[in-house]
Amino acid sequence: MDREHKVTVDGASWGLMRSPSWWPCIYTDWVRRTRKASRSARTACWIWDRVPVIVKQAGLENVPVHQVLDNCHATHHISLALAALGLSDCERLPLYREHRSKLRNGQWRKVVSDLESLAADAPEKSKVHAEIAYLRKHGEAKRMNYVPFVKDGIPRGSGAIESSIRRVINMRLKNNATFWREENAESMLQLRANVISKRWDETQSEIGKLARKDARTDWQWEPRPMSCKEDANLTTGI
Repeated sequence: MDREHKVTVDGASWGLMRSPSWWPCIYTDWVRRTRKASRSARTACWIWDRVPVIVKQAGLENVPVHQVLDNCHATHHISLALAALGLSDCERLPLYREHRSKLRNGQWRKVVSDLESLAADAPEKSKVHAEIAYLRKHGEAKRMNYVPFVKDGIPRGSGAIESSIRRVINMRLKNNATFWREENAESMLQLRANVISKRWDETQSEIGKLARKDARTDWQWEPRPMSCKEDANLTTGI
């Protein structure tokens, strides 16, 4: 990654591994050089709950962090809203293209206002209202400020991190006829992250220092839930 590029982390990238511990190994040095990080995500609210934990774990408290809703995902919700209105393809496609352009140009309030006007006669339980509320929520959270994002070199989508997931994780762990125990896959991922980030020697030195203080070999790390929603579910037994 070049110095002038911003570092991006996809909020959904820990769905399988449950732990973001490999992320600081790969990205922290780059973030500290660029002095800016963005977090791109695509879907559920629990993804955004992870931001404070990741920022703290990666040591980015003093670095500006921008949350970005993947632009393609946001425009997909425009399509869903229009589809919920029961419009024909001939009616829906021009409206979709118009509002997709508005969204990319930072006019999310106009998009929401237009959709609300179109949905004025829609039943209260219509899906269109949920899609409008989704866009409004992320707009008010400043996750769809795509014009300043582009100006500052912040990606509007999550393609870069998806490519990194393929190169860092999939190319090593998802080979044909390859099966992993979860704990072994996690260990291999840690090793690969340290190699790719060129922090192998540094990590081995830190492990050696730790081993001199604590020589236990039976200790196993258990990841905590990274979402306040998951924490609540554990507490209530849901």
